[in-house]
Amino acid sequence: MALETRYAGYYGATFPAEAQVLDGVEYTDGVVDYTGTLDPGAGGTVPDADDVRLGVDVGQGSGTLRVPAVEDVRIGKVFDANDSLTGTLDVDAEANLPAVDDVLEAVSYGSTSQLTGTYATVAVGDVQESVAFGPSESLTGTFVVPTQQQVMEGVGYGEDGTEFTGTLDPGGGATDYPAPSDVRDAIEYAFGAATGILVSPDAGDVRLGVSYGANGEYVGTWDGSTSAPGLEGWIG
Repeated sequence: MALETRYAGYYGATFPAEAQVLDGVEYTDGVVDYTGTLDPGAGGTVPDADDVRLGVDVGQGSGTLRVPAVEDVRIGKVFDANDSLTGTLDVDAEANLPAVDDVLEAVSYGSTSQLTGTYATVAVGDVQESVAFGPSESLTGTFVVPTQQQVMEGVGYGEDGTEFTGTLDPGGGATDYPAPSDVRDAIEYAFGAATGILVSPDAGDVRLGVSYGANGEYVGTWDGSTSAPGLEGWIG
């Protein structure tokens, strides 16, 4: 038998147990031959090379375990022996993430969802009709803007109040508003830009039974038995 290790037999010599010698190593006390059974990777006293730091001697070889550099480990994460190292890798910075005000409100993002968007979109009813907006212009405004002919003359509106200027003249025969002479006296209209001057007569000055006013709200009461309107003292 070819022995890798042979101990000379002498009085009082002490030999290790087979479980304490690396697996496959043969040795002898000069009388009995032994073969080691220690498997470093099976929980023995010698760790497997794959579990030992790269280059560190272990058993009859050296460790192969590689530990990453701190710049390759996520920022704030501790590692190595006794958590002696802390990662410095900022994956979000390297990913060039958008600013929170460029991301829709309440949307979480980032490597650990640590960021939340703050961009608040508007309702379609608050955006001018036919104007596309939102993500990939997927939304279209429905807010209807009046034409300049529907807005009082000189009134600015639209963007910054200067985009459009109204051209409507209430007293200029526009179909939208009647002339002041056709509106009951003292009645304001056209957003306060015009006031009616039409004066209705008293019922006592209108022929008996004649309806007038809005939808016949008044009925004349003059029956001719008294002086005619404006002709007091006239004798027929």
